[in-house]
Amino acid sequence: MATALIQKILRRITVGTCWEFPGFIQSSGYGCVSQYIEKVWCNGRRRSLYKIHLAHRISYEFFRGPIPSGMDVHHKCFNRLCVKPSHLELVPHKDHHALSSHYGCT
Repeated sequence: MATALIQKILRRITVGTCWEFPGFIQSSGYGCVSQYIEKVWCNGRRRSLYKIHLAHRISYEFFRGPIPSGMDVHHKCFNRLCVKPSHLELVPHKDHHALSSHYGCT
């Protein structure tokens, strides 16, 4: 799974100081990728079921390792579209919120 998702991300990034992911962007400003799960029946119609993943979290997990419970992936560059592994670090959730608030990123 991770390999297919990281390939989706790396195919589309713009390389510069940051590796910006220009794909689907949530209203919160984070880049996302979708993963096909399965076909399901809903109201008599067959529908595809997808899971949405945050691109920076997929990048962190692929290049750096698993994200423990209670930890967030923080963008040291404060660019929510950045997926460059050296710009991502793990911080406790409470500290991440404080960092984001301090720099005006909510």
